[in-house]
Amino acid sequence: MDEGQTVDSMEPLARSLAFELRSRGDAADDAAVTEIRDRPTPWLTFEFTLYEFLPIAFVYDRGRAGFSVDYGSRRVSLLKLTDEHFDHGRVQVAKAVDDLLAAARLRIPDKFLAAHGWSAQQPPTDPSAEEDA
Repeated sequence: MDEGQTVDSMEPLARSLAFELRSRGDAADDAAVTEIRDRPTPWLTFEFTLYEFLPIAFVYDRGRAGFSVDYGSRRVSLLKLTDEHFDHGRVQVAKAVDDLLAAARLRIPDKFLAAHGWSAQQPPTDPSAEEDA
């Protein structure tokens, strides 16, 4: 699914997000699309919980997208999607989810991650980084 998702329709983007989150094991749960529309402008709100710790909202609105921690009356940005997360107008969902998981791990205590069976260390995504270690 890393081929990217066009932003012409929000439904394939929502499905791709759900697929990528499920493919990461039990890191995410309680996923739900809470708002979706294609016209007059594309909009998607996709909510889920990461590591049984962070309530997350993904929002796509008119070409801008990102993940935020959702505190109910207030959302705090966790990861804004940048040019590296888009390829010719297509969201690179796998890359976005990888970067999200890395950003989330920085905000969750290592002891909590370890107690629930998640490694506190994020594995390097660059194979050459392993050689340098």
